Amino acid sequence: MVITPYMNKLQTQQNQRWYCIDAKDFFLGKLSVSVSNIIRGFNKNSFNFNRKCNDIVIILNSKKINLSGNKFIKKSYMTYSGYFGNEKYTSFKDFIYKNSNKVLFLSIKRMLPKTRSLMSLVIKNVKVYPEEKHPHVSQKSSLIFCN
Repeated sequence: MVITPYMNKLQTQQNQRWYCIDAKDFFLGKLSVSVSNIIRGFNKNSFNFNRKCNDIVIILNSKKINLSGNKFIKKSYMTYSGYFGNEKYTSFKDFIYKNSNKVLFLSIKRMLPKTRSLMSLVIKNVKVYPEEKHPHVSQKSSLIFCN
């Protein structure tokens, strides 16, 4: 039998874990750093840059997330359609009330490496919900408190 340092698909599925994080009163940056580390697999001994980690993270209460300092009023998000003069700016305050899931999702996505094609595969393992109700109750998820 040949021993390889890589794990096959069956072994990675057996190591899959579900994490549940309550985002109430957490800062946006600190929470997204810890979530991106979990979905990349930095917390596992079998971490490898070219392998997808199958851990899934459920984030609850995304409406109640905080920002440090005066960013709640000053921070803005830009969208650009590609046409001249079509830049649109939305303040964080308006953006979080319209779609609080997208704020956290974009923050986590922008912390993943852009050079590898694994980003599009790994970001699918993040589930964000604005309240405490979620459809993944049947999964045995461990509750995490981020620093």
